[in-house]
Amino acid sequence: MKIIGFLVLLLTFGCFTSFGQINKGTLLLGGTVSFAKNDASKEDLLYNPNKQIEYKKFKLGPRGAYFLKNNFALGVLVNYQHNKTRSLDVEQGIISEGQSQTLEAGPFVRYYHFATPELAFFGQASATYSHNYRLKDYYGINANLAPGLTYFISSKVGLELTIGGLSYNHGVYKPDENNKSTNSFIEARFMNGSQIGASFYLSR
Repeated sequence: MKIIGFLVLLLTFGCFTSFGQINKGTLLLGGTVSFAKNDASKEDLLYNPNKQIEYKKFKLGPRGAYFLKNNFALGVLVNYQHNKTRSLDVEQGIISEGQSQTLEAGPFVRYYHFATPELAFFGQASATYSHNYRLKDYYGINANLAPGLTYFISSKVGLELTIGGLSYNHGVYKPDENNKSTNSFIEARFMNGSQIGASFYLSR
């Protein structure tokens, strides 16, 4: 709650002050990286004998964009995600492992608002197409709206924090012409969906 309150305070301050900008014609090159791990507790295993005992996720997301206007950029992003799970079947005494790789790509737009010459808040909207390489007949369409902030350590280099935000996901599994299933959901993620990264601002 303190972190959220601090971010709200900074955003409120930023609404009344604006000292910097990113000029039209600037080229953005950057990306994010994230890693997540979740282990089941002993209590979970006691009440759920057939339980996923370990989950790991690694995500790498390069991107590039061009500033069509001051502080407004249009670009393309690519996300690669690798998931690994270990599940326990207590009755059979078997531990099974599974892995999957997902690649998604699509356009995004981003708008910056400067609170100080070094600190800028931004909002980013993206739409991507994804494909799961473990389930070859599975693909998805995703839309995401996320806030973030950039701290410029120089005029051309910025360190970024992107908060999970709000996302819509629609997946389709079609193993053959006669079988098709879909899955759609909306997900709200905040600090648990945060990513860190860096961007280079060329010709700024």
